[in-house]
Amino acid sequence: MDRLSDMDDFLAQLRLELEDIEQDLACPGLRRSCHSAADFGCGAGLTTISLLLELGTPELQGIDKDARLIQAAKDGMEGLRLSLLSGEAEDSEDQLIARLRVALESGRSVSFSIGDIISPHGLPRNLDLAFCRRVLIPIHDNEYSNPVSGMIAAQRAIKNIAATVTPGGQMLIVEKHVVDFRPALEKAGLDLQQFDCYGRGDIGTSKRVTLYETPYLRYLCTRL
Repeated sequence: MDRLSDMDDFLAQLRLELEDIEQDLACPGLRRSCHSAADFGCGAGLTTISLLLELGTPELQGIDKDARLIQAAKDGMEGLRLSLLSGEAEDSEDQLIARLRVALESGRSVSFSIGDIISPHGLPRNLDLAFCRRVLIPIHDNEYSNPVSGMIAAQRAIKNIAATVTPGGQMLIVEKHVVDFRPALEKAGLDLQQFDCYGRGDIGTSKRVTLYETPYLRYLCTRL
């Protein structure tokens, strides 16, 4: 991202991700202002950057087991930082670019690292908020070739993510309405505060699919 014109595709995808994140975080009882948060299953970092814009946290981490995606997230974040802070975006009236510049100029810490929520290796500790979206169903269905699958694998992932959260901290999970993970949350020592369902069109390569809506379940929990 050496020039502002090279950011068009990135910003288009980010706008769509931001719409999803705004809906996911519109959850009664969620504490948006916290000291540290992590995005588990961050992929190439678009969800993490969206969380940066929506959460008032000075320390934000993106975690994924795929080293290639983590490197892509690091490269994308560095490219974004260089483009926005080098003066290339100064004349832009785009509100999203303005929000990104403010977030980056604030000095808030954003990092990406490899971590496996099944193992669990490389996971952070003492988080105030753990965010996890569209990760448990693929683990349940063994899409990532883990040594275990089904509810056993999902429950292990939930337990490991819950262990990263400080007592009294929160965990927000958003998953497709395929499997109900409430029993696994209870076994992991989490107190379910909010549970609801909503739908939205999935994000395609260049726009949102509007022919149908995918139902999602949202779980907001507090670690006991």
